[in-house]
Amino acid sequence: MKDLPIIEQQSQKPKAAILSHTSLLAGELSNALQTLQIEAQLIFLPSALGDVSRSSLTHQHTRVSSITQAKTQGIDYLFYLYPSLGAISPHEYERFFYNTPPQSKIIIIDNFRNQAKTDQLITYLRNHNFRVALLTDVFGPLTTPQYTNPALSHISHALNHQSLELMDTGQTPLYPTYSQDVVKGIIKAIFSGNTQSQSYLLSTLEPISELSFSQHLKTHSAEILDHTPPIEYISPAPNPPVLPDPNQIIATQAQLNWSPDTDLDIAISETLAISHEVYSPPINESLTQETRPPLSPTPNQSVQSDQVNDIPPKPSLTKSPNYFDLAKKPKTKKRKKALLLFLSVVFIVFLLPLISLYITITQGISQFSQSYAYLEQGRYQQSQTAAQKSKSSFIRARVTLGITKKLIPLFPKTKYDKYDQQLDIAVRLSDILSLTSTTLVKADQLYSIITNTNTGNFHSANSDLKVSLDSLYQHLSLVQASVDQVDFNSNLFAYDKLKTAKDNLPEMRKTTEQALKLVSILPDLIAQEQPQTHLLLLQNNLELRPAGGLVAVAGLLTFTNGRLTNFQTYNVPTLDSQLDGIVTPPPDIATYLGEDRWFLRDSNWSAHFPSSALQAQWFVDKMLNRPTNGVIAVDLYALQELIKATGPVLIPEQTNPITSDNLLENIQFGNQDNESDSQQTQLLLSLANSIISKLQEKQIHLITLSTVLTKSLSENHLLIYSDQPSIQSMLSTYNWDGSINNPSCPSRFNQQNCTTQTFSLIEANVGINQSNYYLDRRFNHQVNIGQQGQIDHTITIDYTNNSPNNSWPGGKYKTFTRIYTPLHSQLISTNFAGQEIQPVRITPNLELGLQEIAYIYEISPQTESSLIISLRSSQIFNLTQLPGTLAVNWEKQPGTNKDPVSVTFNYPQNLTPRQISQPATTQNQQTIFHNQLLQDTIFAIQF
Repeated sequence: MKDLPIIEQQSQKPKAAILSHTSLLAGELSNALQTLQIEAQLIFLPSALGDVSRSSLTHQHTRVSSITQAKTQGIDYLFYLYPSLGAISPHEYERFFYNTPPQSKIIIIDNFRNQAKTDQLITYLRNHNFRVALLTDVFGPLTTPQYTNPALSHISHALNHQSLELMDTGQTPLYPTYSQDVVKGIIKAIFSGNTQSQSYLLSTLEPISELSFSQHLKTHSAEILDHTPPIEYISPAPNPPVLPDPNQIIATQAQLNWSPDTDLDIAISETLAISHEVYSPPINESLTQETRPPLSPTPNQSVQSDQVNDIPPKPSLTKSPNYFDLAKKPKTKKRKKALLLFLSVVFIVFLLPLISLYITITQGISQFSQSYAYLEQGRYQQSQTAAQKSKSSFIRARVTLGITKKLIPLFPKTKYDKYDQQLDIAVRLSDILSLTSTTLVKADQLYSIITNTNTGNFHSANSDLKVSLDSLYQHLSLVQASVDQVDFNSNLFAYDKLKTAKDNLPEMRKTTEQALKLVSILPDLIAQEQPQTHLLLLQNNLELRPAGGLVAVAGLLTFTNGRLTNFQTYNVPTLDSQLDGIVTPPPDIATYLGEDRWFLRDSNWSAHFPSSALQAQWFVDKMLNRPTNGVIAVDLYALQELIKATGPVLIPEQTNPITSDNLLENIQFGNQDNESDSQQTQLLLSLANSIISKLQEKQIHLITLSTVLTKSLSENHLLIYSDQPSIQSMLSTYNWDGSINNPSCPSRFNQQNCTTQTFSLIEANVGINQSNYYLDRRFNHQVNIGQQGQIDHTITIDYTNNSPNNSWPGGKYKTFTRIYTPLHSQLISTNFAGQEIQPVRITPNLELGLQEIAYIYEISPQTESSLIISLRSSQIFNLTQLPGTLAVNWEKQPGTNKDPVSVTFNYPQNLTPRQISQPATTQNQQTIFHNQLLQDTIFAIQF
């Protein structure tokens, strides 16, 4: 067999041109576009601040002496940075934009203080698709002495060990906004919908005084530059400062769903750390007046365009430019020295960079490991500090590697580039570690409010956490995309914590995405002004029921304004005994469980959890006269995961603590009395109370808790139902409500000719025992596409009952099974344990859009048996309109656990797989998927 790759659609890369009069933002914007698979051309124009130093640029770029020399034919996007810094005539503008393709998307980017010049410029753009991004006090790594606002001016002075000059008393407001955040805003402004002819103000909303900014700068200068720049107060400016409109900032952030999220101290620290290595200080005019060329062409002098083809760094939205090639040392004049001095110089020049590289990498790894350890211990502030130090060390290592590459070319350039890429990933993993710590601090604040252990505003804390999670998710996505393209065959990522962090990226990204969804719906679930009461159901899935397991414990959780204000738990058998009157059970319960009444314990008989939740609410309302606003159901697998977060649980019924490892064993064997399950139910009740108390008292590990919640939600071990239609719709979209869905074609596949077929196996243990503890289950699904496009299915479920004998709580596994298939499917045959059997019934379920086929069968202890179902779909796969997609969707039953599943597609010679939904193998007109049914899963092939 050979591996069949997951085939992606091929398309020509879009093209973009970046015109700029300064290096500020240009390199980072180029990186961002390359990350988005957009081919970016960097064009530098003359500037009123002086030409951009060649040594400061490592991106491939072009220099032109006039804007009319910039070639924009065939570009899709045009970015024009700081036009106010150029001295360009109206005639040149008119000629340039006349030659710019009218379909190109254009964005003009400049300081808001130069809006008058920007307004003049857009008069030439009336027939173009343009938008404007105005900036405030943007700052970031400096590579040249150019600066365009007070924040950059102060940073330049700090780097040159000069005084920080403040106007008057230093109370002038500044709006410092980090360049990486600004680039994200620019990207959103040009790629979001409905932005044509719009003007945006990309800025932080909260100003700080010039003095406060300088104090931050002094603190970090002392740490990074080993110098504390003095503050000098000068005469006030003749005119009052021009301030941005806060309403426009708010409107921009709302329209673009963007806001700066980098902490000011982190931003200043990164700026100084990078700039310290690469910054080119201003040239002393008095020393170079005779030899220094003019900064811009004289009337009798023209500047020729020249192409600089340095190798660009690996593209990244958040990564600073690759500054390795900046490390050019001034040539030392040859001096006649003694041999010893000569050898000393050779030692310093050749070996010192290697020693420095080793030291900085070792420091970075040590600091990274320390940060990781702090994170695992819940010491989030210390983790963040260590992660920032780790990042600075890896940045210095990259710069040193660049110097080493220039001075000691011992290895091929490709090897240096590989190490550079790995150090870049290490820098960004440190970033993620720092962001994770910040996010967990905010999560801890929100959790304290929910559990009523701390004061604070729920909505504010929830909003802060959402912003942090969104930023973390974006960083994880970008790093994951870069990691997939880097060769990690080296010693750097052999170190435990770095390797662990790299390998955990996909799972961490998934957890962050799920956490972001959960935080989005929390306000509507628990933060209403009127108390919201949710019914909690603890389901014992060792005795499986269609929507999870036998309901053993019920609880009422009441929230007001985002705070848990009350909780009560109840023994379900006791509640059932208090039910007045007789509730007639569904016919299947009466037939197969022999019950003449319906109770709360079996309220989850519907395989569609929203229906089961409504029934449970009805029972509780009748028993306790307590209407509820929603239902939360957990099974023993979710409980097992929760105990990982809380740690061992002590309960009165047990001498030894309950752990995640011994939970199922304690539940299974906690009651040996077949006549009564009161002991087992009391154990579960005590366990539920202890866990809720631990959660209230914050005796948890937040990282584990977030993983537990998101994992249990995605695997149908934790189910949520809300009586608010808007929230219920979101829960259904997230697949968190335990509903049986019949989805349409997966979005990334061809939608014109797509056939989706949904299946689900739903079992109910009617043997009045807990034999599910001993049961193994395996799925094998054969999908055959015929010569005429007919679709046949053969589904085999292999069972193994490992119960030692017929004694309770084990014994035979007797199941009332419903298999859901595509509507109007034709059942061909059913075989169980080698014998042909007939279904109990075949019923179309129009609400679900599926067909229900019901069976009753049993598997004896210490035996293996197979259920084999053959059927033909009523749908035909269109072989004449290709490309076409066939998708098989398996819906997982709540309460079941990672059953192995194999789905095999067999297809005629005229079909060839072009794209698949997940890794598979193919051979001889056959494609095989192997997986575990951990969650609802789609197996799809596009031919």
